[in-house]
Amino acid sequence: MAFEDPKSFFDNASVGAAVGAFCALMLVIVLDWARPRIRAGRRLRSEVRLMRALAAVLKADCVQDRNELKKGTQMRWRNYGRLNKKTMAKLVDDIADGLRVENRMVLHQLGFMASMVDKQLSVIEDELLSRETGEDKAPRMESINRFLDEAYGKAIQACELIEKVASEYLSAA
Repeated sequence: MAFEDPKSFFDNASVGAAVGAFCALMLVIVLDWARPRIRAGRRLRSEVRLMRALAAVLKADCVQDRNELKKGTQMRWRNYGRLNKKTMAKLVDDIADGLRVENRMVLHQLGFMASMVDKQLSVIEDELLSRETGEDKAPRMESINRFLDEAYGKAIQACELIEKVASEYLSAA
């Protein structure tokens, strides 16, 4: 079959169907590639919102406990919640090539600050637990209380930074 006019080739219903099927296949391929990245991006913003909210709750708990410590109230051991840094790190890794460098740096900074908060809260929990188990620390209680006050202060400061950085990230995203 010889084609004298290219217009007659594209005017054929079979060619039109083949071109349409090929375009549909390309659309499916592109959407299959993009859909998980779009979902991960939305989930990442949701995790940042959650981290900001958890940081606010932890800050309020630490401020309350720090005030009680300063009043001289008998402190009881409590289990502080933890920030969701592992989930966020996995999401960042999943969509890393789709993020700008500035966004990746902010998210890694949030993860680092979350680790700082967790470390300070672990120190506080360990000290309060040792009080519950009855270890005799009466001779050095003043220095221990000063140490706890500093640990609460560092945890509060890190929570405030998390709230600030997360808010800035969410407003820019």
